[in-house]
Amino acid sequence: MGAAIAMLAATLAIELPIVLCLLRRLPRSQVLLAASAASLCTHPLACWCVAFDLASWFAVEAGVVVFEAIALRALLGCTWRSACFVALACNGASAGVAWLCRDWWA
Repeated sequence: MGAAIAMLAATLAIELPIVLCLLRRLPRSQVLLAASAASLCTHPLACWCVAFDLASWFAVEAGVVVFEAIALRALLGCTWRSACFVALACNGASAGVAWLCRDWWA
């Protein structure tokens, strides 16, 4: 449980500043709330899918990007292009860090 919370904290620490930077024209509080809600929905499910080998790591990350893009579009009303770019940038960064630290988390 402690590792899962640490991974979620790391995900938010990596992704939230990126979202705030990329969507800086939108109200910060709304951006933080939407991005946090999207991550809080996807992170536990993604960890569970990977832990139980229900899908490949790449497939799980792709699903997370799609879900979070839809969530950002729905919650913030940004364009599809912006939502997809932001979701891909954020999850690419956090997935990259997770991949680099994969032995440490195990």
